[in-house]
Amino acid sequence: PALFSVYKFMLDSAHMGLLLRTPSEYESSSIKMFLWDRRKDSLTSYIELAENWGDAGDYMTKTSWLFRDTSSRHIQALIEVFQGHDNSVDNPKDTTREEERLYSLVDFTKTGFDTVFADRKQLPEQYSQLVKKRSQR
Repeated sequence: PALFSVYKFMLDSAHMGLLLRTPSEYESSSIKMFLWDRRKDSLTSYIELAENWGDAGDYMTKTSWLFRDTSSRHIQALIEVFQGHDNSVDNPKDTTREEERLYSLVDFTKTGFDTVFADRKQLPEQYSQLVKKRSQR
């Protein structure tokens, strides 16, 4: 009951991408992309593209960039997950934080989602301009 449509677009002649805001742990703060197969008249799969939450010193922000690959013409998503833990929640004298950024690249094909790379701590150079543009805002 807490689904909110955001955007829709054609992936190819038989498949549509549907962006929806969906429930998460505490509120409707997750953005997911669902694949709609027009021939089957049904949803075939989904992936989370964005989310933001924090609880008991743990926090996570997921950000995605959607773009069309120049060679395959497929829609792809570069997904960045920034996650961390504030140690002062467990020990007030420890003001350090543990943080990391993980990156995945997903290709949206006719059969669903194909992970090109996952959980890389080093962002491949060819995608660094996307992340750089966001951080300058």
